[in-house]
Amino acid sequence: MPMKMKIVTLSEYDRKILHMLDSNGRESVANITKQLCKGREFVLYRLNRLKKAGVYTKIS
Repeated sequence: MPMKMKIVTLSEYDRKILHMLDSNGRESVANITKQLCKGREFVLYRLNRLKKAGVYTKIS
């Protein structure tokens, strides 16, 4: 049975977060928030949303 793929729309911030994690998979949430000039809750929401959508599989 074929797997259904879900289309996920990525925002500019999602792309930036993924780029940071691609460069350094162990990047801390604190460093990501500093680089994006956004709050911790904003970044955690984005990370959890991306994880739930299957865009990536691990939060370090």
